[in-house]
Amino acid sequence: MMKAQNFVNRFGMGIGLVADELKANGNPPAEYIFTEPSSFKVIVKSVDPHSEQIRTNQ
Repeated sequence: MMKAQNFVNRFGMGIGLVADELKANGNPPAEYIFTEPSSFKVIVKSVDPHSEQIRTNQ
């Protein structure tokens, strides 16, 4: 999914692209949780107060 949305961290750019897109949309910054040495979780909150959709990819 991340590749299809062009958020894959190509050449170290993915996290910056996500931050730029969230800021452009008026969303709060993403939260990154590093609990495993080979993976991490990202929490993206919507600027829409009525949005309560939760998506989990593990």
